Amino acid sequence: RGRPGREGADAYARSATMAGESAHFTLGLIGGSGLLKSQMMQSLAAEERTVDTEFGGVKVRVGELSPRVRLIVVQRHAADPDCEYSPPHLVNYQAILQALKNEGAH
Repeated sequence: RGRPGREGADAYARSATMAGESAHFTLGLIGGSGLLKSQMMQSLAAEERTVDTEFGGVKVRVGELSPRVRLIVVQRHAADPDCEYSPPHLVNYQAILQALKNEGAH
């Protein structure tokens, strides 16, 4: 439904509103090590926090892309709150996906 990025997410939120769904949309994004250096992330005022799941804790950044779109970002190799970097074979994907779901990401 629409293009990726702010425009696509806003279009999705508008179509959901017209369909009688909630006017707000939460988008979950799992990214790599360069994600936080991207232009989009540099312009996003985000709060960092830990989400506890049955699979372990996950560091997330939560911000607003627009008044209708909330963004939750997880860096997959830096998601574990107990270590700075997790190599690929130790990334806790179950915890990451559960954290995004717990936060309401679609």
